[in-house]
Amino acid sequence: MLKYRNLQIQHKLIASFAAILLVVLLLAVSNYMANTRIYSLSKSLEENAYMAYKDGSALVDNFTKLSDTLTEAIGFSDSNKLQKAVEIAPTFPGTLEHLKTVAPDDAPEIAFFESHFQQYFSTGKRIVNALVNSSDTSIDSSLNEFGTAGNELRERLKAYTESKDASFENGIGEVTQTASFYAYFTIWVSLGTMLLAGVLAVCLGRSIGQPLKEIALIAQNVAVGD
Repeated sequence: MLKYRNLQIQHKLIASFAAILLVVLLLAVSNYMANTRIYSLSKSLEENAYMAYKDGSALVDNFTKLSDTLTEAIGFSDSNKLQKAVEIAPTFPGTLEHLKTVAPDDAPEIAFFESHFQQYFSTGKRIVNALVNSSDTSIDSSLNEFGTAGNELRERLKAYTESKDASFENGIGEVTQTASFYAYFTIWVSLGTMLLAGVLAVCLGRSIGQPLKEIALIAQNVAVGD
């Protein structure tokens, strides 16, 4: 009888320990999943959305500088300004090459930037050279082409940068939301673990106390000869 009661107590202790261990294991797994998910989102955000936004902003800045310089070169028929524009120009294609690696899904948009930039820059150079050399060739059509290509490229660059800015902001929001979810999940699981431990402690105390009373009674009866 005593041996049977002892086994009962051991089994209850083992079952309680296993239940608490299972909850702790669940908490550890959830924390690991949270860290993995947040790291993945952060890495993707840094390597893709942020870099694409950064490249888009750099393209806008570079094109603005080039456009201002070319416009001055045309307005003043200044070959020195044209030379400055030639020095600025290579930065734009270089940024596009980097953008291809961080935003491969944007290939059609990047191709548009490449073609219109070449058209815009070559037309601007042609106009300045014609003005500097006092060529008799009419530049009216070239000026129209220059203005149209510049406006289209400027608007598309602006829209692209704004879209990448929105993607970056959405990515930050997703990381924040994921971190918040797992933080609350961890808090609730921890509270649940403490509650479970308390309930198990009460139940285990009662289940152990009663057999111990019976064992003490049996021992007392044995002592008096019953």
